[in-house]
Amino acid sequence: MAKAAKPVSRKSAEGVLREFLARIKTVNGREDLAYRVESVVIFGSYLKGVPHLNDLDLGVELTGKWNDDASYHSACRPSMERARSSGRHFRNVVDENRGALTAEESVAHHQPV
Repeated sequence: MAKAAKPVSRKSAEGVLREFLARIKTVNGREDLAYRVESVVIFGSYLKGVPHLNDLDLGVELTGKWNDDASYHSACRPSMERARSSGRHFRNVVDENRGALTAEESVAHHQPV
């Protein structure tokens, strides 16, 4: 059974948001990644100005750095290789592609993937 996390203060959520936005700049500055963060939207209780939040709701739009299938695979291959070399294992090609993105480009999670 899943447990709900303890609410966090608005100040703490703002700190997480600042770290998140700084991480986006880092990700977008890396030429070796297959995607860039195009836009971010914040929604949910954060917009209501409440003093404590259960979570920080963010939507992230990613844009690929490729024009066709061949350049897509070429762009993703290094991310997949880094994910594999870090010990990631994939059940299928969908998980492999999602896993490479998660391992290399996820800006939403602060814990290791």
